[in-house]
Amino acid sequence: MPEPGLIHYYFGTGKGKTTASLGLALRMLGHGGRVASYHFMKSSNRYGEFRGAAGFDDSWSLVLAGPPCVNPGAVEPDFICEGCMACHVAPGNPKPEDIEAAEKGLAGAAGILEAGNADLVILDEVGYAVELGLLDVSAVLEAVKTRATGVEVVLTGGRSRNSEFAALADYVTEMVEQTHHYKTGRIEVEGIDF
Repeated sequence: MPEPGLIHYYFGTGKGKTTASLGLALRMLGHGGRVASYHFMKSSNRYGEFRGAAGFDDSWSLVLAGPPCVNPGAVEPDFICEGCMACHVAPGNPKPEDIEAAEKGLAGAAGILEAGNADLVILDEVGYAVELGLLDVSAVLEAVKTRATGVEVVLTGGRSRNSEFAALADYVTEMVEQTHHYKTGRIEVEGIDF
């Protein structure tokens, strides 16, 4: 009988939640596995993981489950987002399109999880999506609980510990910020922060 897949949960104030999930993706791909990652609240093609996943053909399916880009040039095939942040979700005031994008992303992930069409499924920033009211925690839990046997799942995001995610998880890791380059005035580092 196949081993059940485990559940990883990364949260906290520190950097490294998405980064840790991407490390697992690379490891799974290195062993010939299939990865599906859903990146909630992200719609920008500026993220390195979006560009990197394209190099893995069908082995890595990456879905940006954020609201549509508001830049008029975004419809052009060679458009690269410069990070204006206009598509970011406003805490306490999500727009209907923010909620719709998150729900559509979760529905897609739930289908992959249930069918077992990936060995590793990453729900990146799903903790923030729940914290900001874009997704109901019970819908996320249901998608994870009904996954096919053997599918490994990663839940990332949220500054605070979600007790329901933690109770379901086999690994719970809190990323705690000690020092960050933001405090020295350095805003973003390409290839490191995005």
